[in-house]
Amino acid sequence: MNEPATSHEGGMYIHIPFCKQACHYCNFHFSTSLHYKSEIVAALCKEIELKAISNIPFTIHSIYFGGGTPSLLTKNEIAKILDKVNSSFKVTPDAEITLEANPDDITKESIELYLGQGINRLSIGVQSLTDEHLRWMNRSHNAIQARTAIRQTMDAGITNLNIDLIFGIPGLTDDQLTQYIEFIKENEIPHVSAYNLTVEEQTMLNKKIRQGEIILPGEDKNVTEYLLIHLLLTENGYQHYEISNYALKGMESRHNKAYWEGKPYIGIGPSAHSYDGQKRSWNIANNQKYIRSINENKLPEDSEIINNETRFNEWLMTRLRTAVGISEEQLLHQEQSLISHFKKKSYTFIQQGDIIYNNGHYKLTPESWIISDHIISSLFI
Repeated sequence: MNEPATSHEGGMYIHIPFCKQACHYCNFHFSTSLHYKSEIVAALCKEIELKAISNIPFTIHSIYFGGGTPSLLTKNEIAKILDKVNSSFKVTPDAEITLEANPDDITKESIELYLGQGINRLSIGVQSLTDEHLRWMNRSHNAIQARTAIRQTMDAGITNLNIDLIFGIPGLTDDQLTQYIEFIKENEIPHVSAYNLTVEEQTMLNKKIRQGEIILPGEDKNVTEYLLIHLLLTENGYQHYEISNYALKGMESRHNKAYWEGKPYIGIGPSAHSYDGQKRSWNIANNQKYIRSINENKLPEDSEIINNETRFNEWLMTRLRTAVGISEEQLLHQEQSLISHFKKKSYTFIQQGDIIYNNGHYKLTPESWIISDHIISSLFI
C-alpha cells in the first residue's frame, strides 16, 4: 500500500498576489493593483500564525516566495513575513529561501536587501532573451534588463539561481534558442526551468487565439525545441532531473523536489495550496475575501481527504515527471491491485519506447517527456 507522507518536515510556499502588469499567457492568481498590498502582507503573517496553531509541529526546510511578483515586496515587508515564519515554526539553519523576481526589479540595492533578509536563492522570470518575444508576452522587462539582472545577481553573491525560459512562442528560432543556452553556459547559471507555452482559459493569449489573431507553432515544432534545449543543456553538464527543470550537479531546487517526492508543504496566501500526506487544502483565490477571512481568524480554505486511488495517481504523476522515475522497490509498497494495474497499463508504453525499464526503474524517455501528460494520465486508476 502507498503510505501517506508522515514526515513533519517540509516546505512553505508564500503566494504574493501582485504584478505590475498581466502577461498574456498567465492565469495565476494576481492583481495589478497594489492598493491592498500592506493588508495582504498583514494577512499573510496572521495566516502563518493560524497555520502554526492548526498544524502538528512542523519543521521548514524551504521557503518559496511565489506569485505574482514577490520582488514587488519592500525590505520591511519581506522582513516582516520571514520574522513571522521564524517565530511561528522551526526553520532549519540551512533552509533554502527562494524569491521569484522580475528582471526589472533587480538592482544592486535590491540584491543586497535580499541577502540581508536571508534569501539565498532567486528565480528570475526571464522567459526570453529577445525583445520581440518579451513584448509579445507583455513582459515588463527587456532583454538587456534580463541579462544585466542575471549578471548582477551572481556577481553579488547569490549563486543559487534559477531562470525561467518559455519555448513554443511564434517566431522563436533554433538559432535564438542556441544563443540562449550559450548565454546560460557562459554565465554558469546553475538552474534552468524551460516551459512549453500553454494556453490557459481566461488569458489574453487564449482570447487572441480564439479570435484568430495568433497561431501557435504545431506540436512538431514544440518537440523539436524541447529536444534542442535538452540536448544543448545536457551536453554542457546540466542534469535534466525533471520534465521542465535542469540543474548543474547539486543545484536542484530543494523546494520543488519536495513536491515531486510527495513531501508535505504549507501554503500561505490567496490561492495557495497545502498538503500533509492525507489532506490537500487550498485557499480562496480572492484577495478581499482572503483578507476578511483571516481577520476573522478563519483559514479561508477548502480541503479534500485523499483516498488511496487519488494518492496513487498523484504518486505516478510526480515520480514519472522526474529522471529517477519509479523504482520497482517503491512499486512493491503499493497494493497488489495497483501494482497489477500499473504493469498492465505501462506495458503498451514500454513496447512503444515511451517508457523504459532499466536497472529496476520505470522512466519516461526524454523524447516522451513532451507528451508526459497523456502518458501519465493513461496510467491513472
